[in-house]
Amino acid sequence: MQYFTSQKLVQDIKRLTYVGNISSYVSISTASYATDGIDNDGDDLIDSSDSDLDGADLSVKCSLRPLSEIESATNGYQYGTAFNAIFEVFVDIKTNDKVTIENVHYTVKGVATFNNGNLLDYKRVLIVKPQI
Repeated sequence: MQYFTSQKLVQDIKRLTYVGNISSYVSISTASYATDGIDNDGDDLIDSSDSDLDGADLSVKCSLRPLSEIESATNGYQYGTAFNAIFEVFVDIKTNDKVTIENVHYTVKGVATFNNGNLLDYKRVLIVKPQI
């Protein structure tokens, strides 16, 4: 995410899961994928069990950009409640997930992946704050 400014810390990503007839939102992992090609425990994730961490920052960050008045109206949202969030490609995020960014809860309305070469791959996510 070194190419995007005003990065925000993603505190939690929750996904709707079903067990029997009951549904609930459950936190999913926000750890990042191994980028150096060396995964010491074989699970394709860099986590605390890998010895190659050496103080690496494992937190997921995103860049928030509010939709313009025209974009908000076109998509049917009140101005100031909808945002484009730019995530790195490895982040596991899907439509209808709940995302908490700096203590504000958002609902994911859409996800698009942009593959512009190795260094610039990213996901653009449409997120919406609850309307009061």
